[in-house]
Amino acid sequence: CACFFVFFVITVSLQSITIKAVQGDSVILPCSARGYEKDVFWRHNTTKTVYDIIEGKEDFYDQDAVFKGRVKGFPSKFTEGNYSIRLSDVSHSDVGNYSCEIPNSKTVHVELRL
Repeated sequence: CACFFVFFVITVSLQSITIKAVQGDSVILPCSARGYEKDVFWRHNTTKTVYDIIEGKEDFYDQDAVFKGRVKGFPSKFTEGNYSIRLSDVSHSDVGNYSCEIPNSKTVHVELRL
C-alpha cells in the first residue's frame, strides 16, 4: 500500500510601514502584491472598513462613514498588483493602524501618524 501525502503551503508575508502626514493633506497608503489579486481589504484599527476590492472592482458598500468621499484607489493599477489608496483631508481621527489584507497572500500594516 503506497500512501501519498500532499501538503499545500500558503506563505503569508507581513510588511510594516510608517507614514507621517500633515493634517488636512492627502497621503498615499501603500500596498502591493506580486500580481493581480481580485480581493483586497483595507481596514483601520482592525474594525473600520476603509476600502474594499471585491472580484476586482471597488466596493464601497461597507465603507465606514468617516472615510466616505475621502478614499481613492487606483483601479487602473490593480492588474500591476498596486492596491495603494489615497486618503484625503487627513485628520487626527485618521491616525492609527491600517491593514491591507490580501487573502492567502500577505497583509501590509501601515501606521499613520500626524
